Amino acid sequence: MPVWFLLTSFLIVVAGIPIGYRYANMGSFDVIHLILSIFLAVNVLVCFWQWCLFARRDHVGTRVQYWREEGEKIGSSASRAFMYTRLSAAQLFSLTFWSEIYSVYSVTDPAYTDKTSCGFNTDIWNGFWTFIPSVLLLVTFAYPVIPPLAVGVIGIALFHQWIFGTIMYSASFYVGEHYKSVSASDAFLFIWVINGSWILCALLGLYVSIRLILDQSYSVVGF
Repeated sequence: MPVWFLLTSFLIVVAGIPIGYRYANMGSFDVIHLILSIFLAVNVLVCFWQWCLFARRDHVGTRVQYWREEGEKIGSSASRAFMYTRLSAAQLFSLTFWSEIYSVYSVTDPAYTDKTSCGFNTDIWNGFWTFIPSVLLLVTFAYPVIPPLAVGVIGIALFHQWIFGTIMYSASFYVGEHYKSVSASDAFLFIWVINGSWILCALLGLYVSIRLILDQSYSVVGF
């Protein structure tokens, strides 16, 4: 199966379970819950990639040129070439294969081939710090058994970290002048669109976390 199909299927399952569970019990959907469920599911996937980055940090730089050439072969981007790669059974849980997501991204931002860079270390930190809180919030927003005060405090720490880390990374991309080595369209997509969406979702999560504390209930996510 192609990479894009597997990733899409993973997100549908991981986000769909809490969304479906909530609908089965509440008989309705909530927009904020939908957005945050998808966002948290994406981060669970990203955390796995970041574990792969840490485990195969010396491998990432060796594959950048390969993916640059694969993109050129199809007259498109390295990311598109990767997404249409067909997975073998052996690659399904391969740390080496999935670390190449960062080889692909390094075509745009070479920071991920530098273990001392802001981008590299921010992602490693995210992978190890945010996985468990992401799963906790994903479950709790659908099945609110933990006191809202506790969830709100965890949420503030989690979402604030995402806002701060994403802004810091985006700034380093421009201060480090990495934008000079990529097209304006790639810089717009990978920095402004993707990182901008990450910040907006984290801001929504921060708002929800504050409301959980102030309201002492889950009313902000429709309960």
